[in-house]
Amino acid sequence: MRVSKRNVLLFGFALLLLLLAATLPLKLAIGWLGLDDRGLSARAATGSLWSGRLEDARFGPVPLGSPKVSLQVIPLLIGRARLDFHDAGANAGLRQGGLSLSWHEFAVDDVTARLDMAALVPIPAPQATLSLTDVSIRFRNGRCETAEGQVSTDFLARLSGLGGWQGPTLTGSARCDGGEALLPLAGTADGIPTALEIRIDGNGRRKVMLEIRNPPAELASSLTARGFVQSGDSYRLTAEGSL
Repeated sequence: MRVSKRNVLLFGFALLLLLLAATLPLKLAIGWLGLDDRGLSARAATGSLWSGRLEDARFGPVPLGSPKVSLQVIPLLIGRARLDFHDAGANAGLRQGGLSLSWHEFAVDDVTARLDMAALVPIPAPQATLSLTDVSIRFRNGRCETAEGQVSTDFLARLSGLGGWQGPTLTGSARCDGGEALLPLAGTADGIPTALEIRIDGNGRRKVMLEIRNPPAELASSLTARGFVQSGDSYRLTAEGSL
């Protein structure tokens, strides 16, 4: 197989660009890649795009901890930037996962994390978390194209002031719905069905709806006091915001 001098020069130039990109300071790279516009922020960013760390990172209002960050070179060859995150610390929010970007796509890849529910639902539930296991969501041209992985939350089990009712752990699987990423969770305790929906669109807007169906009168009164609104035989709590 013959390789032309022109192709060798192009390959060498592309390799040089990759090396320069990899050594870019992480603080500058966040803005260069547009990750700050996507909602990623941190108290400090140290090291390079090749090997760095974010201190007290957040994705919108959601704390992520202080993960290590590294650029994957191979995806750059097909026009996609992928950053991998890893944090083995005891207080880590984001254990591992990645963010991928291209001209037409934005994705979170293989995310395993325990996220603070207080950032998503506007009523206090001490130490309640949203757990993600191998969750991947890909948006193309602003619409959810694929979504998979397992999600669960102990939010209701940690919510006090419900007349002694111990809410269930809610579980579900990520999927796309109407162009949005949907995390649909459900569970039942004492015969009371409960559902939580978290929707995220391609612009990072989130909608959260928690619904408890057919609660007994004592529980219904407690839910109303916590900000739930009656809708037929259900009581709902909704919230919106940006990631």
